[in-house]
Amino acid sequence: MSGKKSKHSPVSTEREVPVLTTDRLRLRPWRDTDLESFAAMNADPQVMEFYPKMLSRDESDASVGRIRDHFARYGYGLWAVEVPGVADFIGYVGLSVPAFEASFMPCVEIGWRLARQHWGQGYATEAARAALEFGFAQEDLSEIVSFTTVSNFRSRSVMERLGMTRLESEDFDHPSLPEGHKLRPHVLYRLSRKKWRASLLTGDARPSKGKRGEASVSLWRWSNGTGLEHCRLIGSRGGWKLQGTIVALSDGQPTRVMYKIRCDKQWRTEKAEVEVSLHSRRKKVTIKRKKNRWYVDEKEVRSVRGCLDIDLSWSPSTNTLPIRRLDLPVGGESGPIAAAWLRFPHLELEPLHQEYKRLSESRYLYSSRGGLFEANLEVDENGLVTDYEGRWERVSPTA
Repeated sequence: MSGKKSKHSPVSTEREVPVLTTDRLRLRPWRDTDLESFAAMNADPQVMEFYPKMLSRDESDASVGRIRDHFARYGYGLWAVEVPGVADFIGYVGLSVPAFEASFMPCVEIGWRLARQHWGQGYATEAARAALEFGFAQEDLSEIVSFTTVSNFRSRSVMERLGMTRLESEDFDHPSLPEGHKLRPHVLYRLSRKKWRASLLTGDARPSKGKRGEASVSLWRWSNGTGLEHCRLIGSRGGWKLQGTIVALSDGQPTRVMYKIRCDKQWRTEKAEVEVSLHSRRKKVTIKRKKNRWYVDEKEVRSVRGCLDIDLSWSPSTNTLPIRRLDLPVGGESGPIAAAWLRFPHLELEPLHQEYKRLSESRYLYSSRGGLFEANLEVDENGLVTDYEGRWERVSPTA
């Protein structure tokens, strides 16, 4: 795929590698110190599940050499990605010109490969958006594509979150893989510059379910205790809000919880205010996420650094946040992610490792603590829980 100025053609002189930054990430030139971590990624069977094989150290180093050559020829390529203050290197995201022949050639492809411990944090999508902006706005490309093997639902989900679309008629067999190879059938996704520009006007690459400014209201009943919760999900131009009240018995004592949670357009938590009234005493905390750091009443909680979602231990409302943020396809899995878990009634913040698997359009399998806890979640079209197995059930429809 060529841009307006045939940007897929090699340039005659070496160009300096541009550095791209996002709220949480830095896309930068490769360093020799990245090679060891990259080789470990390429020897991880889960990272390489949808590649023909794992790579030796020599093969991994050689691939970085090719990436550097690509930058020198084209002025763009697969950037090394770091999370400042968290990790010096987590993998790559960027643009490349494929070397094989296919019906959609010539083209520029967007791709990513991240270390497994950094999956499920939205890093691939965030970095890919920066790479798309560079390709369309700086390199003047008319279209960018992406492709993967049919069964790679995790990468396909990223493509769809970026606003890319697939036509089944363009599915193809990868010519570099032999006949009968399980990874040979591929899907092709496309995104035009025109569609990308239109997405900037709406503020999101993918249209959100529901209308901004309208509220979805739920009332949940506790299944394993005495309690009710009233919650409103509100869309706004700046993102999303959850507001709710919980009334319950805690150790036989009447308890009330009031919460307000604000998220950005990508459903990442920005701020939460939570107040607990118990034994005629009140305790209130203000929680803020600033880039990769979390603060409770302005004091950083280091153990949850890098988390994107808050999770209220007494509420099913906050399951909506990763469900909407991840936007998994049916059959897709989040992989391990961590949430900033707020324990009640003491309002202590700690990491909670969890995973989501989408079983159908309206059902998820949720697990936490390495699979020690599992539950089926039924959700509505807004991602709000209608039934949380053994914990909560909704007793009123959304309105």
